[in-house]
Amino acid sequence: GVFEDHGFEKVREVTPSDAVAAMNHLKRLQSQARRDPPLNKRLDAMMQAFASSAENGMEALSPKNVALALNSVAHFPGYEAFVKRGKERVLSLCRSGQRFHTQSLAMLVNALVKRRAADPELLAQCGQVAMSIPPDECSP
Repeated sequence: GVFEDHGFEKVREVTPSDAVAAMNHLKRLQSQARRDPPLNKRLDAMMQAFASSAENGMEALSPKNVALALNSVAHFPGYEAFVKRGKERVLSLCRSGQRFHTQSLAMLVNALVKRRAADPELLAQCGQVAMSIPPDECSP
């Protein structure tokens, strides 16, 4: 494949939102890779490469993509700088009045709680966003 033949140079050409999609897919493969140490090592390296691409474009990510990105690394060790940038983006989106879908907001809070990275200010901002979602947009 591309990664074996050409290394990770091609990851730099991936858009931040495509990097997030790749991270989400890699997260889903995590349980399979744990049983195969060489495969797990490659998965970790690919996740780091895509996370770097997503982090470099964090300011352009939508609430949904930030949620997917943070959820993707929720169970991976490390990624503290990535999570910090993600949290900053979430705060910026909340403060700007950006609309969030209920699923994106739930994924964000879930990912941050899993990582034990949900601080009171961030949760308060997410709570304000949740309260601003019209009732007819909330899933039963």
